[in-house]
Amino acid sequence: MTLCWNILTSPSAFAAGDIKDSKLVTGTEKLIGDVTTWLMILAPIVSGLLIIYFCIRRSAADEMDTKKCCARKYA
Repeated sequence: MTLCWNILTSPSAFAAGDIKDSKLVTGTEKLIGDVTTWLMILAPIVSGLLIIYFCIRRSAADEMDTKKCCARKYA
């Protein structure tokens, strides 16, 4: 009974200041901004390299398929 009375009559504790101005929130916002900036820089570079890589692989596969086709044709 005493525990219930203490809980009901105890003053509420609130954080001082607004949560928008806390270090955690402002730091997280800056981190997200920095990460998105780096992704905007890295995304075109990585996609260009992947396009070049897959074009090289495709041309190599085409050469191998042509050689196998010609070997079957004349054999």
